[in-house]
Amino acid sequence: MILDKIYKQHEKIKYWDKICRHIAPPALIEHKDHVMIGEDITKVILVGRPLEKVAGWPSGLSPSFMDQLLDIGCNENITISISSLYIPIPPDKSVELYNQSVLKLSTNKRKSENTNEHRVAERFIDIRREDMYNEAGDVIRGNKRQFHTAFIITIHATNEAEMRTAMSHIKSVLGAHYIQNEPPECCMLEVLESSLLTSSTCDYIWTEQLTDTAVKVAPLKNPNSRMDDKGLLFGIDTKTKVDIKIDLSRLPAQHATILAPTGAGKTYTLLMLLMRACSSLGYRVVYTTPKPDIKTAYKKVAEAFGSGAGVIDLGPGKSTINPLQIFYDEDISHYTPEAANRLMDDHKELVYQFFKVRLGNEMSSNMETLLDRTLTAVYKQNRIFQDDIKTWNNAEWPVMTDLIDYWEDMRKNDKDKDGTAKALINKTYKFKGAWSFMNRQTDIDLTRNFLIVDFSSVPASLSDSINVLITGILGQRLKTAVDRPSIICIDEGRVFLKNPELGDFIIKLITQGRSSECALWLSLLQISDLAGVSDEITTNTFIEIILGSNLKKSSIDAIKNHYKLDKESVRALISADVGQGIIIKDGFATPITFKSTSFEDAVIKGMLEELEKPDTITVNEAVADIARENGIYFDNWLSGGSIHTLNNMAYELLPVQKIDSRGTIKTWIRKEKISGSMIGNQSIDHYASVCQLAGALSIAGFKTEINHFNDADIVARNNGNAYAFEYEHPGSHTKENLVDKDKRHTENYDNVFFVCSGDNYEQIKDAVGETKTVKRGIQLKNLIEKLKREVN
Repeated sequence: MILDKIYKQHEKIKYWDKICRHIAPPALIEHKDHVMIGEDITKVILVGRPLEKVAGWPSGLSPSFMDQLLDIGCNENITISISSLYIPIPPDKSVELYNQSVLKLSTNKRKSENTNEHRVAERFIDIRREDMYNEAGDVIRGNKRQFHTAFIITIHATNEAEMRTAMSHIKSVLGAHYIQNEPPECCMLEVLESSLLTSSTCDYIWTEQLTDTAVKVAPLKNPNSRMDDKGLLFGIDTKTKVDIKIDLSRLPAQHATILAPTGAGKTYTLLMLLMRACSSLGYRVVYTTPKPDIKTAYKKVAEAFGSGAGVIDLGPGKSTINPLQIFYDEDISHYTPEAANRLMDDHKELVYQFFKVRLGNEMSSNMETLLDRTLTAVYKQNRIFQDDIKTWNNAEWPVMTDLIDYWEDMRKNDKDKDGTAKALINKTYKFKGAWSFMNRQTDIDLTRNFLIVDFSSVPASLSDSINVLITGILGQRLKTAVDRPSIICIDEGRVFLKNPELGDFIIKLITQGRSSECALWLSLLQISDLAGVSDEITTNTFIEIILGSNLKKSSIDAIKNHYKLDKESVRALISADVGQGIIIKDGFATPITFKSTSFEDAVIKGMLEELEKPDTITVNEAVADIARENGIYFDNWLSGGSIHTLNNMAYELLPVQKIDSRGTIKTWIRKEKISGSMIGNQSIDHYASVCQLAGALSIAGFKTEINHFNDADIVARNNGNAYAFEYEHPGSHTKENLVDKDKRHTENYDNVFFVCSGDNYEQIKDAVGETKTVKRGIQLKNLIEKLKREVN
């Protein structure tokens, strides 16, 4: 007995002396929503599990979400790891799973027939069942395999603030891609153990996925530099002279801040970056400013983008925005009553923020309640109902004086018992005087692709409120514009930073919707603007720019502490000239020089006419707009003895295949558009061929429009006839894609033509038919002549 006790005691000592006991945490305690490992907090997120009738992984999942997750990064206070587990399912077992699912859907359909008179659910069941048949067919034919999968994100943080930041980033990425996710409350430890390198897993974590989805969710990434090899060209590394590019689409959120004192080149830099985002990447851009800038011709920037751009001047005697008008998509078919409710609630919250910025601490909770109630009332007076968006079409929107009149009626009818209506009337009397320009209906166009909004003429006492109103309305309008991503750039964003509640509201308003590809760029004059900034802005800003010229020593010290800069980054700020500083991405600071091309410089300074004088180079008038708006010139569009000057205007000379004959043609493309062999999301060949074809049609007398990002590549019109042209590069689309394109364009245009080369002629012909398939070269030239004769 004694020997047994001695032996057991010896074994205990050996166990406690093992090295694993020294490296393991002293305590591991499970809570409902986290696990404490020593002093650190650990959370796990289970990703991709279906939620009720909603799929865990969306069918159109973009693999870029994985890059965005991996780009969130780690630091000394936080570690993020991803576990992805795969077990292949044999084909016979996989088909049996589909069989069981189809049988279950059939049962649900029979129930729906008895309980749903509109049979809406029944139609959804039919669609899902058809999808399952197709997926099972792919498995049977061996085109795809099915996998038992689990996807777990584990976050370790040293404190709650760091954990909140990490969770916000991760939720932002997953939400933007419509990926279901949930923290496994009360099962945190079990799921955490499943994510580790052990043979133990819990049943709760598994889902089934086909090959294509399984590949997309594999956490793999090329571990290159902090910067990207493609994307928006921000500038050059001041030390290495290497281009600094950032792929905005890979960021969890595309919001940015730029901090610069007066005279550091902030406005110039912003305009240069916005020009590149619009022309090179196809972004819709809005730049707003509350003050005139004498060093830049900022309004001329919009003019350089032609008919797709515009300038809005707000103020007395100029354009206006009605604060009470709600902006929404022209296509209202996708708005459910619930969506309409949310949209109006968002707008009423925006009007509240408009008032709160104006009144500050004088805005009481009673005023907020009355404002919300009376807004609803004045909308109803104008037959505008919150849950019926059809009543919004062609509505006569109430204006600020209607709201004030309603409060005055309350007083007259003795319905203002606590004096709140009187207080609001006293605070808003200027809307019937100096601010009466706000009582007109909105008379601006927000659909342009490059928009300058200048509200420097607005009275100074109303400037911050107008800034909030414009940003909120733009956010409401652009967050659902799924045709292309958008950037709203606010020159003077201090108002959103000094009020954390407002900062949270504006970020949520912009990013929540059918598309999260709407970014907010805020410019700041001084580091004190960042004091007390909201968590929502801090955790969702992934690019931070600081321009160093004219910075005071006290500001540099504050910047060093705020951004946790090392000595080298501080030296870069101290030695910075105008247009130089540092750019911070993933917590890593890089010295940067923002260098413009001669074309960008001429546009921003309003000297483009000097650069492109008619006596220097002459462009065929029929294609002048195409050339200017798309940044491309072909040799046969030009005349004059100084064509070589294009090389000095930031254009690159490239040989491009002729679209309507044999051989190549000299082509000049603006350098900032080109990224390797691509222009935006298109190859140079595709971009140049589409522009060349549009030019040939314009010279032949057709009125043309180019759509690089939506609709047909080219729409040509003549004498009431509309023709759609698609240029198809070999291997760019599947047969299904081509059939779908043909069907959509046939519904909207008189004729549809697919232009291709000899390499893909048979493929295109098989998809859309011989009459719609045209080889580039002489066949295309003959077609243009034929169409021209038919309509003349």
